[in-house]
Amino acid sequence: MILILILLFIGLMVKLFKTKKATSKAQTKLYIYFESASFVLKKHLLDLVYSSDYYKIEIQNRMIQFKHFGFIGYIQLNECIKIVNKLTKLNVFVLDTIYVFPFELKATSRMFANQFHPLVIIADRKGKHQDVFHLTNMLTGTEIQGGQLYSLAALAAINSSIP
Repeated sequence: MILILILLFIGLMVKLFKTKKATSKAQTKLYIYFESASFVLKKHLLDLVYSSDYYKIEIQNRMIQFKHFGFIGYIQLNECIKIVNKLTKLNVFVLDTIYVFPFELKATSRMFANQFHPLVIIADRKGKHQDVFHLTNMLTGTEIQGGQLYSLAALAAINSSIP
C-alpha cells in the first residue's frame, strides 16, 4: 500500500513538472559554460521573457576570477555581460557571481589555473542553442565560417587555432 502511494506521489510530481515546463514564461535562456580539456562547468545565468531578437547583448573583455574559501566557491564575472532590452532601453540584471558546488571546487580551481574557454550559450525555451559567445575573444558561433553554429567543443578548438 505504501509503495503504491509513493509511486502515485512520484507520478504526480513528474506530471506537475512537465506541466510547469510546458507553460514556462521564458522565451530565451542564457547559460554559461567553462570548458577545459578535462572538465566542463555548466551554470544557468538567467531567463529572458522575450525572444533573443528583442535584446542587445554586449560582451566586454574583463578578467573572470575564481575565489573559494573552504567549502564555498564562486566565479566573479566582473560585469562582462550586459543585456539591454531594445524596446524599452532598460538593462536586464545579470548575475555577476556564480556559485560553485563544493564537489566542483577542486576541478574548477584546476580549470582556472590552466587554459579554459568561457562560453555564453543563448538557448530557446526548449533548450535548443541559438548562439554561442566566447567571453575572451568575442567570437560568436554565427560569425565563424559562414554562420554555422558549432558544438561547444568544436568552437573551443576553432578559437584555440585562431592566431
